[in-house]
Amino acid sequence: MSAWAGDVRMIKIASHSPPHSLAHVQSLFPQLQLVAAVDARASDAAAAAQAGDLSLAAYRSIRFGRTQHAQLPTMGALGLFLSWRTALLGDGPLLLLEEDCVCSAHLRQVLDEFEAMDLDVGMIGTIAFGGQPAARPDWVVNPTMAFQTHCVVFSPSGRTTVREYVTTHAADLQVDMLLVTLSQIGAIRLGVCHARVAAQVARVSTIQTSAQRIPPDAMMAMPAQAGSSWTTPICAIAILCIVVAATGWLLCAKAAVHAPSRRDAIDG
Repeated sequence: MSAWAGDVRMIKIASHSPPHSLAHVQSLFPQLQLVAAVDARASDAAAAAQAGDLSLAAYRSIRFGRTQHAQLPTMGALGLFLSWRTALLGDGPLLLLEEDCVCSAHLRQVLDEFEAMDLDVGMIGTIAFGGQPAARPDWVVNPTMAFQTHCVVFSPSGRTTVREYVTTHAADLQVDMLLVTLSQIGAIRLGVCHARVAAQVARVSTIQTSAQRIPPDAMMAMPAQAGSSWTTPICAIAILCIVVAATGWLLCAKAAVHAPSRRDAIDG
């Protein structure tokens, strides 16, 4: 297990006290640098859209609610996107952490695996769906969905590609799904490592907003076949109504067939 020779940066909101894991991270990576986060949680979404930092689609998802995990849920998510513009400055490999990330000493081994796999970006200690199995255990490549960016590693080329995107585009997707989408269009080769060598404290993102819980909130946006969607009871009720209506119609039709006609009733 070799020492990580690249940059190591942690995004931190200035008003927060030092993360309790800071000393441990520094013991693993003495080159650790703190990057001041863009705290946009109290900012106005309309003003951000007019300034070109927020896409109109993202403005609507923040203002009126999102229907997919990929969409921006809060102004804090915009702050994280904008924070990446500064955090990704420079050249060479980069390990980028959020302030609520807790790391294991085994993270350095996973970084060695990343460098050996010819990847552009690696999301570590996260949840992902789809993708192709990688040559190394605990890894998948180019997933169809992924959650959490508390620990992300970039190759030199991956760092450049993602930095150029976030600095030349308005925020339109959450950064986790931004990475997934860039891999889907072939701009980067993305790997996701499921090994819990890095995790968020209590799975609450202090970078986005203290109210945003991940991944339970994200899991609410999963397709209906996951079994947790609100569409399941709605479909059951609709089917029941159809069955009741059809039964009623059949009973009425049967009664009409067996009932005597008016003429028969008079003749009788």
